[in-house]
Amino acid sequence: MNPFVVVGGVIGLLMFYPLCKSILDKGPNRSVQNPLTFLLWSTLDGINSGASYMEGGNWLLSALYCLGGWFVVGSIIKAKDPFKWTRFETKVTTMAVFCIIIWVSTTNTLAALASIVALCIASVPQVRDTWDQPDKTPTLIYVGYTIAGFISALGGKEFSIVEVGYPVSSFLICVIIVALSVRKTASNLSSTRHST
Repeated sequence: MNPFVVVGGVIGLLMFYPLCKSILDKGPNRSVQNPLTFLLWSTLDGINSGASYMEGGNWLLSALYCLGGWFVVGSIIKAKDPFKWTRFETKVTTMAVFCIIIWVSTTNTLAALASIVALCIASVPQVRDTWDQPDKTPTLIYVGYTIAGFISALGGKEFSIVEVGYPVSSFLICVIIVALSVRKTASNLSSTRHST
């Protein structure tokens, strides 16, 4: 297996430990994550991993993210964070089911592509939460996820959906989350300085 794929996967998996720890933290720096996002991400990660593996592609990062996502969901449940189920969550769940149907009825490449598209849409709740509560987003952890996606993409054997589609989309999602958390946090610091 390509060393970039292994290193990217290991970095990505290691980021789940501080994330789970920050979710379970009782202090003011506690991280608040959207459990539905991580549940859907894990499902879609599993679909992508299986489809990419069967196609001989770059599957390790999505497999480890699937595993880590379940640890995050468990941490959120243990922390008793509230979340609501809206029409949007129903649509995303429907897309996850649709990805499974595509996987069993068409090609692995189409299943990987469908899971990537659904993954991007399933990321909207976390992006929205980061916009609303930037201080509750663990920026450095998402920087780690960004690096993991970038390194894993470097390990792709070719420019294709099953080789670089998942790591590139993961990278871009995390770049957006990092940018929103840094921009809003910097804005809050600036307004605090002006008010003193």
